[in-house]
Amino acid sequence: MGAACAHAACVQLTDEFEDVSILRRGCNGFDPADKALLDSADECILPPFFKDLRLEDLLCQLFSLHDLDGNGLLEESELIQLNITVALLHKGEDVDLLEVEDTYRTLFREKLDPDGNPIKYSRFRSYVLQLLDGIDEDPRAQEMMMEQFVAEARLAREVRGKMGLGTDLLDRDDLGTP
Repeated sequence: MGAACAHAACVQLTDEFEDVSILRRGCNGFDPADKALLDSADECILPPFFKDLRLEDLLCQLFSLHDLDGNGLLEESELIQLNITVALLHKGEDVDLLEVEDTYRTLFREKLDPDGNPIKYSRFRSYVLQLLDGIDEDPRAQEMMMEQFVAEARLAREVRGKMGLGTDLLDRDDLGTP
């Protein structure tokens, strides 16, 4: 057996569940501890009840990409900041940053934590699986949607890195907007 994955979400998950019997590919090379995208994947140990290993891998990647500070928790501000970057990639200067911020703050408070407290991977996972099931129950369609979500989050992280933001929160002044 290979070494357990060091990704914060995977470590947290193995801490939450005692029955850890499946060894699988990790979060496709994203290492939040190094704040970098790697060429090779680590190995993850996860419980056997997961819906689909590929989908689980994508969920882990998406969580890790959103966890800007790599602390193993998704904070409201991280969800907002990464999705502001995604919105800028989609719409450019035409994006209404306040609307994007309000949308993702509302989503976080209504679907993840009503007080805006940081959440663990398991809560994020439950929400995303519920979202996917509500859109399309076909596992292949869900995998394609997750691949798109991960691709957008990965690109947003790369752009943030090139802008010198890294894990820092996006500042509206840096964008030349009020």
